[in-house]
Amino acid sequence: SLHPGTQPSVSSLYEHVSSGLGLAPDSLDLVAVEQRLMQEAVQRAQGNLSAAARLLGLSRAQLAYRLKAAEPAPNPPS
Repeated sequence: SLHPGTQPSVSSLYEHVSSGLGLAPDSLDLVAVEQRLMQEAVQRAQGNLSAAARLLGLSRAQLAYRLKAAEPAPNPPS
């Protein structure tokens, strides 16, 4: 667990963050963590990308770029 004034281990920090974000505890998937954080920020900001970006310490353009990059690629026509 995390305690004020102590240095957490990477595993305890990840466990704390992943449990709060609803991620699987047995995976250290940075992409999944980033995507979940972006989703949470957009939800808390009620869809306002500028406000969500501020929550994450990003510019609106940076958040928009990361959200677009996280979208699955479209399937090419058959």
